[in-house]
Amino acid sequence: MLTILAGILFRMNFKNCGIVDFSNLKDISKGMATIVSILGVDAEELLERGVLGSPSDMYGVDAASIIVVVSPTGNIVQTEAELGQEFVIKEILRGKELVETGEKCWVYQGSVGFFLSEDLSGEDEIRYLNRLNVMYPDHEYLIFLNPSPLNEYSDTADFFPVSDYFAYIRLDGPVTETLVEKEEGLDFTEGKDYEFFSVSESSTELLNGIRKEIVGHYLEEAFPQ
Repeated sequence: MLTILAGILFRMNFKNCGIVDFSNLKDISKGMATIVSILGVDAEELLERGVLGSPSDMYGVDAASIIVVVSPTGNIVQTEAELGQEFVIKEILRGKELVETGEKCWVYQGSVGFFLSEDLSGEDEIRYLNRLNVMYPDHEYLIFLNPSPLNEYSDTADFFPVSDYFAYIRLDGPVTETLVEKEEGLDFTEGKDYEFFSVSESSTELLNGIRKEIVGHYLEEAFPQ
């Protein structure tokens, strides 16, 4: 719901919002896209809003019918409604009756992704709208999914995440740090090491902590003590 509302607000604030024709993350070079959806509220406000879910159901991700470790391919597809990312299943923790190891699948997130818009000077620019970063091929991720109801009637393997903030969690690489605000925004290629985009120290600490808690619950060896 949050990403849907964000998408609506984005389109209200930027004229001539269009689709960007990227097919792989390698298509995006320095200076091509700017990250504009950045979390600015502190941890206390996040918790008060209740947008992160509850520890009792692992912040919403335990509602997933499929929990898998995946390796992204870098292939993406952008539509007016959603961003799709392709991945290969490496390990199945839940949902063995629904997916297979080695299977190529797609996850679709609504009202997020890369959009072409017109800035205040009238120039076209590409903006990345999502507080959650994309999945990169050189990392593995723990991802929480429900299948598309259309899979039953086609040969596709399409899925939707069960959480906005914890759709997928990187299992290796650096811990996400707090961004330094820039008036001109952050170039997309400079955000590769970030799982999410936040300029609040307390929110960054909170989201990193919850990620570690979730992974420890489903895959303890990913974060050895």
